[in-house]
Amino acid sequence: MILVNIAEFFLRELSFGNKLYLFPMQRHLTFLCISIVFLSTACSTKSRINSALENWAEENQASALIYIHYQDEIEILQTFVGNEAVTPPLPNQSVQLASLTKPVVNHILNSDPQPDVDLLSLSAVLDNHAHQIHPALNSLHVKTMTSGLPRDVENAKITFDENGFAHLSTDSLTWDFSEIEPETTYQYSNFAYHLFGLALESMHHRPLHHLADSLIGTEPGSVSYTTEIDQYMWSGEGWVVDDANYNSRFSSGGLCASMNDLIKLSQLQMDSANEYYGSLPSASNAFYRNPENDLTIILLSPMGVQNLNSIPALIQKIKSELTGAEPELPKRKVTLNPMSELSDSIEIERNLKHWSEVVLSGSGYEIYDALSSSFKMGSIDINDPTWAAIAQLRQEHPDFEPAGFRYVEENPVGLEVWFTSSDESHIAFRWIRSDEKSKPDNLFILPDDMEFMGESF
Repeated sequence: MILVNIAEFFLRELSFGNKLYLFPMQRHLTFLCISIVFLSTACSTKSRINSALENWAEENQASALIYIHYQDEIEILQTFVGNEAVTPPLPNQSVQLASLTKPVVNHILNSDPQPDVDLLSLSAVLDNHAHQIHPALNSLHVKTMTSGLPRDVENAKITFDENGFAHLSTDSLTWDFSEIEPETTYQYSNFAYHLFGLALESMHHRPLHHLADSLIGTEPGSVSYTTEIDQYMWSGEGWVVDDANYNSRFSSGGLCASMNDLIKLSQLQMDSANEYYGSLPSASNAFYRNPENDLTIILLSPMGVQNLNSIPALIQKIKSELTGAEPELPKRKVTLNPMSELSDSIEIERNLKHWSEVVLSGSGYEIYDALSSSFKMGSIDINDPTWAAIAQLRQEHPDFEPAGFRYVEENPVGLEVWFTSSDESHIAFRWIRSDEKSKPDNLFILPDDMEFMGESF
């Protein structure tokens, strides 16, 4: 406020009537006025962003390290502590990246002198397995998620040798790779990212994390599979250190790196638009880059933030403050796969199919019981009134039936089934799991154009 008043004083002293008279020092004073007003505006914007970040940390009881770069006006690298039990990382400390591994892998792809190397080179990795990769499959399909590969292949295990190279255990794979149809449709696949990571290691004769170090320009060993700080998960009673090893997520979400590493990565991708969100039971991260307005936002939180939707909302808030654009409204349009495509050979899909059938005919207890047998033990409560409310939906809405399913990559990540009715109301049930190999542990409900449990949506 003082800076603004100084600027107004200079302008008032130089003005008489409607004329601005020329004094020998006018150019310098005018420049000073403009600079002061600009500085005041930048300070005000930075203050509002800091307030938004502090409010987010407090409301979500979250601790995080956040980096914001906006043109030449604003640069923020700051920790925010909304949870005294969790210490945010320093800029040079490695943390679990979760799905922020993907922009790292994509950078390796784009830096490769042969980005369209045929993935048939992976046949050496799978030479002890009867299934064959489709002859037309290549890295472009994997990158654009049109490979036709499933999201996850049960019992596909990634292990590492003493030199840091990843290996895919194929002994118990049941997927028939001959059935895939590349280029037919978009279908996200963690398994495809695993194959791509294996291909990169095979082609370069270097472990994936060493490739990342050399191509991003980080210190050797900076990108790894080991976090340098404690990361925390919610136990139901309090925050506890997560001792799980997530390196088996490999090129789909297993790498660890620091904020400094990700800042370097963003500077190498100045002309690329990217938006990634990554979560684990003990990690909640975001990587946003918009080259049109030179805006980068990176958030690293070494904890499982309970309200994951708050992170995309925070990104939208920061974008709005910096660019003046209105926050984007949530998109209503979703693309669903037919229920008939749920696979009986994939446990989570088989269980979702069964549960959807129970929703159409069962009592509240039966709905709970079918869900309980599919979720982690103790993760849902038999006394929750939600189960009775779900059972009531088919009485309240005519022709209530499942419309289809989809895998959701934005937070909270999960497998989602949509129900519709002839009164044009909709509701989605998203099964959330900590990683692709575990059972779901949370149910996310999204009513749309309907009343549910006394609230209108």
